Amino acid sequence: MPRFQSILSRIVILHIVAVVITSILMSVGLSWLLSYATNNIHNQAMQEQANAVAEHLRIGPDGQLQLNLPSDLLGLYSPEYGRYSYAVIDEHGAVLFSSYKDQSALFPADQRWGEVEFLHQRWQDDR
Repeated sequence: MPRFQSILSRIVILHIVAVVITSILMSVGLSWLLSYATNNIHNQAMQEQANAVAEHLRIGPDGQLQLNLPSDLLGLYSPEYGRYSYAVIDEHGAVLFSSYKDQSALFPADQRWGEVEFLHQRWQDDR
């Protein structure tokens, strides 16, 4: 390392190093914070959509579960709209209701979880 003769040059170099280190740490910290906030907002929106579908589940007179979505939700989850999909599955992983024409699940059920689950996935599909 070169030996600096002036105290002023030492101070300037140390300030430059401090600014560079601070800039790097701030960039990393802000990137992490943005990612964390985005994921929280996304997870909350997915939870609200799952709750919106769950609010329209009823037990029918025959004891069977029924799903009667209003027209605005039917449009939102329609294949023509192509943005959102839903599937309601039972505790054994069998599909009870689905927005897909073939009444399939969105993803394989994981039996370890007991709460409402949702998945964000991008794909091109003919369902």
